[in-house]
Amino acid sequence: MKKGLLVFLLPFFIFLSACTQNQSYDINGFSYGLGENENAESNISFEIEIIIPNDNSKNIDTSSIKPIVSSWLEDKVKDVNIKDVNDNVYEDENILKIKGEVTFDNKGLSYEELEELNEKEQAFLGVSFINEDEEKYDITFLNNKVSVEELK
Repeated sequence: MKKGLLVFLLPFFIFLSACTQNQSYDINGFSYGLGENENAESNISFEIEIIIPNDNSKNIDTSSIKPIVSSWLEDKVKDVNIKDVNDNVYEDENILKIKGEVTFDNKGLSYEELEELNEKEQAFLGVSFINEDEEKYDITFLNNKVSVEELK
């Protein structure tokens, strides 16, 4: 039985004016939704905009982009599809737009259970990537706070 939207669409649009003045990555905005793909598999569709620092040595290696999902989904991920990566420049800001989809196994989880799990810990948390200096970053948004973590 094909379900339309499994849980709900959660738009998070954060426009951070101060982030263009520092020299770190930041999130300009993101949104995601839990639903089904054309094969009736459960998925997370997401869009995220990353602000790239003006320092050109910090450009993102787009082939290294991976979504960060909640702990309740980590073991259920079947496939990750980064559908579109688009570099844009808006008013001297370097913005990288990323669209993708994470297919996951929801066996044993009802609509209500998925909704409850997503309310406790949102399904889509952010993205990880490696920049041209081969530094790895996790950029997440949780509880109205952007976190940028450089991993060694």
